[in-house]
Amino acid sequence: MIRLWNLLSDETYIVTLSSVGLGLDSRVSSVAFNPLQRFLAAGTEDGSIAMWRFVGKYQHCLLYTSPSPR
Repeated sequence: MIRLWNLLSDETYIVTLSSVGLGLDSRVSSVAFNPLQRFLAAGTEDGSIAMWRFVGKYQHCLLYTSPSPR
């Protein structure tokens, strides 16, 4: 689970790895956000990568999930 917090409005947003098909045992080890293109990327300990693009104010959709390189 990744929780984002908007400091200006004090709203929080949650995206889950299970929403992109990754298992409940997947653990996020890194995140990156591009505010201009509204992309969020998360890397897991097993080498998988999940990416979301934020559409509108609150909605998000899956763009890509890569399998682990193992």
